[in-house]
Amino acid sequence: MSLNEVLERGKRVRLLSGEGGVILAENENFGFPLWEIKLNDGKIITEARYRFDVLIDPHEVPKEPVIPSSPPAVTEELLQLFQSQMYDSDDSDMQTVTVLPDFPPPPTNNEKSLQPVQKDTTMSKYVRQFVPIDEEEVDIFIANQENRGTLKKTTSDLRTLIQFLEKKNEKREIHNIPPKELNNLLSQFFISARKSDGENYEPATLKGQFCSFNRFLKRHDYGHDLTKSIEFCKTRDALTAKQVDLKKNGSGQLGLSNPTALLHTVWFCNTVYFGLRGVTEHYQMRWGDVKLCKDHKNNEYIQMNERNTKTRTGTDVKNKREIPQRAWANLNDQTRCPVEAYKLYKSKRPVNFSKPEDPFYIQENTNPNKSTRWYKSQIVGVNKLGKFMKIMAEKSGTK
Repeated sequence: MSLNEVLERGKRVRLLSGEGGVILAENENFGFPLWEIKLNDGKIITEARYRFDVLIDPHEVPKEPVIPSSPPAVTEELLQLFQSQMYDSDDSDMQTVTVLPDFPPPPTNNEKSLQPVQKDTTMSKYVRQFVPIDEEEVDIFIANQENRGTLKKTTSDLRTLIQFLEKKNEKREIHNIPPKELNNLLSQFFISARKSDGENYEPATLKGQFCSFNRFLKRHDYGHDLTKSIEFCKTRDALTAKQVDLKKNGSGQLGLSNPTALLHTVWFCNTVYFGLRGVTEHYQMRWGDVKLCKDHKNNEYIQMNERNTKTRTGTDVKNKREIPQRAWANLNDQTRCPVEAYKLYKSKRPVNFSKPEDPFYIQENTNPNKSTRWYKSQIVGVNKLGKFMKIMAEKSGTK
């Protein structure tokens, strides 16, 4: 590359970045020559001569970028451009003028006191690597990183246990109660604890409470693990026995005590007594499909009117029930009685959503205690209906 080099239009070049292109024209900017180059991707740029090389073979375009091993040398064009600034134009002897960089003025006495003290590099390395922290900060850090949901559940479960202990006239915090006494108190808690509405807790809920208590005790260095220590064998046995008993009795997943349990009970009765198979048949049910009736002895039963279903489309005369499907009242256990479940379900539905053509299964009210209506005018989705059995199995601990 020289000052007198002639670069013709159309010559192929290679930039320092490795991109290829073609020279379009030569321009000048303040007397400094520049070249207009069209890159292979169509983009047009302007570059100085030292920023590109001319390819000897016009067909050779490198694929990999070329990284220079040293900074590019100052070209003759640059020397000529700044030559006038390197010499004093008023001096006939052309004495060289040395241009010094602008250094900041030395700091005053006040500014010197604000300057950072130069530390030993070895010590500063270890200060950066190991931040000083005490034991209290460790506990705070661990507490802050705990999952918010877990922390909320632990607090809620402890509040329930404290209410139980207050009824026992126990004012001490659980981590201040000796293991033998705490073992007896916890075993009583798991046997007697109930929800605010008087219903039993689900087995999974009891297990969650057990874990919350253990988590709290560990955090306060209690010294005994509820899951392993021999001092708490009675607590573990009481929890297991309660879970087994709940599983035998359905664990509150069926019954008449709350909107969800009642909805599950109605669904279960329709499945067992009316032979509905598959989520589609349940989803297609309408309120007018089931009627409350009495026999000649005044015994109540519910009867389902035959309609087209997935397995009984009506095209096959042989595939039609000659005897209507009926479910008789269970006089021995009202919590498992299909008639009582239907009557309660009817009384808790919105009146304006109980027409014969309205959906049979409707959504539970999220705040049943604030309203006499346990349900709202909204159909239960097909996906939720399909998960009823799975939900009951998981919450009862049978899965």
